[in-house]
Amino acid sequence: MRTLAVESSPAQAAVVTHATLPIIAGSEVAEAKLRALVAAERDTWLAGSRGLAARLAYRGPADLVLREGRSYAVGSSLPLAERTAFAAALHLAAHGWSYLEGFALFRAGSRYRTRLHAWVVSPAGEPVEVHAAAPAVAYLGVQLPPWRVALALAGGSVSALDDYTRGWPLLTWPYAWPTPDQATEGDDGHAQRGPWRDTELLADLRRRPVVWTKAGRPLSLLAAPPTRTTKGNR
Repeated sequence: MRTLAVESSPAQAAVVTHATLPIIAGSEVAEAKLRALVAAERDTWLAGSRGLAARLAYRGPADLVLREGRSYAVGSSLPLAERTAFAAALHLAAHGWSYLEGFALFRAGSRYRTRLHAWVVSPAGEPVEVHAAAPAVAYLGVQLPPWRVALALAGGSVSALDDYTRGWPLLTWPYAWPTPDQATEGDDGHAQRGPWRDTELLADLRRRPVVWTKAGRPLSLLAAPPTRTTKGNR
């Protein structure tokens, strides 16, 4: 019998693991396993929400990812010298890469772990892991505008999807995939048109060099607005 072990963090981003047979990275089996474990995370978040979910459009970050997310086959890993995956992905987003946030399925020995995670899509359209030494076996997530992520991190949250310090603004209204000329939502959660917002944190990241943990930068940094990601399937 397989068992699930759930470890809840202060940000309620549960880590779910279980033993299973080896999974081929990027396969339908990997995606199915990730979706099943993300569903377990959704149920854990809902159980501890104390009625909060009734006032939101989604039953937690995992529910938003399950309903709106797309699957990504990530074949490259270019770790940055940043403390978290969210900070690493945001640093590249400030330089024109597309920011993705959701859940990733990592192999740890004979077991698999899923956790809230961030990765990027390069200006050339390639999904890239920017924090782990090797890509996860499956990724499921949504594209977010950099200014939304910057506000979450500057406010003390670890990620934009689990922006608990600001009352989970991304969970308040239905999600819409961002485009270069339209923000996902305003500070009050309502959809709004207009240019990508800038923040002090994004401006600071653009001034800082991108520091890789391995030599070289095989993918070019382009100073262009983030573009809508077309790779991956709903």
